[in-house]
Amino acid sequence: MIHNYRKSNQKPAVSNDMSKTLPKIRQKELDKAIVDCIIGDSLPFTTFIKSDMINLLKTFNPQYKPPNRFTIASRVHDIYHKYVDEVKVS
Repeated sequence: MIHNYRKSNQKPAVSNDMSKTLPKIRQKELDKAIVDCIIGDSLPFTTFIKSDMINLLKTFNPQYKPPNRFTIASRVHDIYHKYVDEVKVS
């Protein structure tokens, strides 16, 4: 049984300091890691947009904003079709 130890009206333990922006190269690396995780572990596209998951990600890096489910779906679609094209060639 999972316990919700955080009160619903309590704010995440993460600072909302957006004074520093995440370098684009790092943003892309983290986005790719999320897409790879979703594909590799057959996770729902919405896994990384849930509030507790976002809180976890922001604990690791407060400047990181995960992609929305539509962006993830688009990237999974692109990766799938690239893979299919590679299989057809070989």
